[in-house]
Amino acid sequence: MLEAVGEANRGHVTAYGEDPWTALATARLSEAFGAAGVFFVFSGTAANVLGISLMLRPYEAVICAEGAHLNVDEGGAAERIVGCKLLTVSAANGKLTPDLVSTRLGSRGDKHQVQPRVVAITQATEVGTCYTVDELRRLGEFCRANGRLVFMDGARLAKFHIWDRDQHVVRWMAAFDTTKDDVDAFLSAIRALAGALTS
Repeated sequence: MLEAVGEANRGHVTAYGEDPWTALATARLSEAFGAAGVFFVFSGTAANVLGISLMLRPYEAVICAEGAHLNVDEGGAAERIVGCKLLTVSAANGKLTPDLVSTRLGSRGDKHQVQPRVVAITQATEVGTCYTVDELRRLGEFCRANGRLVFMDGARLAKFHIWDRDQHVVRWMAAFDTTKDDVDAFLSAIRALAGALTS
């Protein structure tokens, strides 16, 4: 690891994303996730604010669990920087369901009230629970049927665990000490979760 850091630290490059390391990372992430582009930000809060801001018009709101990271751990960034309202829902296990989300859809079309547009979920939740692929699929289908968008706060995706069926072990995805197989398994699992939300 230290050898790779030393290798990357040779020579001079232009700052602010014009270096070959950023170009390589951007290309690999774009390819892995089928994305047109990649935006690096300095924190999870910045990523959430950027992502949500791209999904909302000024009169729209975000539905999230009362205990959602977006609501309790980001210092009001969504409200202050994006200027959106968070419509919270009590969720004992931290997970939203179609029934819980539907309780916040009553104001649709009322020009005197903020309009719920985005359903924000946290994976894993603040209480440590995880959405299953089936739960995500049901929530995604419900949101699409009701004209809502889904945003996943993935602050803890880097701690995503992967069950290796062949070796009967849990392998953890972490910033260090991962193998190519770990990364491939992680990407496959993330693609399955994303597919559940969009298909």
